[in-house]
Amino acid sequence: MPVVSTVDAFRRWASGPRTEADWVDGYEAAYPDVFEVYHRAAGDPALRHRGVERAGEVLERIAQAEGRARDLIGEVAGRLYADRLLPDADPAAVLLVGYGTSNAWTTSFRGRAALFVALESLPAAPVDRVLISHELVHVAHLGRLDLERDLRVGTWLFAEGIATALSRRYAAGLPDLAYLGLGAEGEDWPAACERAWPAIVDGLTAALDQPEAAGERFFSGNPSGSGGLPQRCGYYAGDRWCTRLLDRYSAAELLSLDVPRILSEARLFPAVASELPGAL
Repeated sequence: MPVVSTVDAFRRWASGPRTEADWVDGYEAAYPDVFEVYHRAAGDPALRHRGVERAGEVLERIAQAEGRARDLIGEVAGRLYADRLLPDADPAAVLLVGYGTSNAWTTSFRGRAALFVALESLPAAPVDRVLISHELVHVAHLGRLDLERDLRVGTWLFAEGIATALSRRYAAGLPDLAYLGLGAEGEDWPAACERAWPAIVDGLTAALDQPEAAGERFFSGNPSGSGGLPQRCGYYAGDRWCTRLLDRYSAAELLSLDVPRILSEARLFPAVASELPGAL
C-alpha cells in the first residue's frame, strides 16, 4: 500500500476560510477512514479548534515534515526488512495533519498493520528517527501478532519494551531519554524510576494478566492515573527487560512470540528485574 497523505487536502482547506466546519466537511471528509482511526486512537474531536488555530504555523513547515517522514520511513523500513523483521520494505503508512494530540502510533488500517504519523507533532531530528523506528517495530510486531485483540499489561510491557530497545539499533547514538520519549525536561525521570524500581516491579507483576485498562498506571502520561509511580514507568521497565531478552533471543524471534509465550516470559520478569543493572 502506498503512503496515504492528507497533506494536499489540508492545504486545500487552509487556502479557504479555515473554519472548524470546513475542517470537518472539507478536510476530514476527504479521508474518513484515516480520521476514524485518528479519533479512535489518538485524536479528540473536541480539540479540532487547535488544528484551526495553528493552521498558519503548521502550513509553513508541513512540506518539510512530510518529506522528512517519508525519507525516514523508507530508510528505517528498509533496514527492518533487511533484518527480516518486516515482510517487505514498503509498510503501510499514513501521514496526516491533526490537532497536536499525538505524534505517531500503530494500528490496523485497510487490513494491514500501519504506521500513523501526525506531521504537526513530528519531533525535530534526530529524535524523529527514534519515533519512526519505534513505531515501525510496532508495525512489524502487529503484522505478526494481533496484539490489539489480546492486549494485557504483560503484552503491553513487552510490546513497548521491544520497540524501545530496538529503536536503539535503528537510531543509534542518542541519549537514553531520546529512546524513552522524553526530552531534557525529563532528565530526572530515570533516577525517579530507579528509586521507585521495587514498586514498579511489584505493580507490574501483580498486573501482568490484567486487561489493557490496568496498564494506564504504567504507560499513560497522565499523572492523575499513575498511582504515585513515575509517569510512563512501563517504558523504562520494558526497555530494561527487553534489552536483557535480546541477549537470549534474536529480534525476529522475540517479535514472533505468541501471547502465551510472551506472558510466560513476563511472569519471569520479577526474577529478571532483580538481576538488571542500573538505568540503561
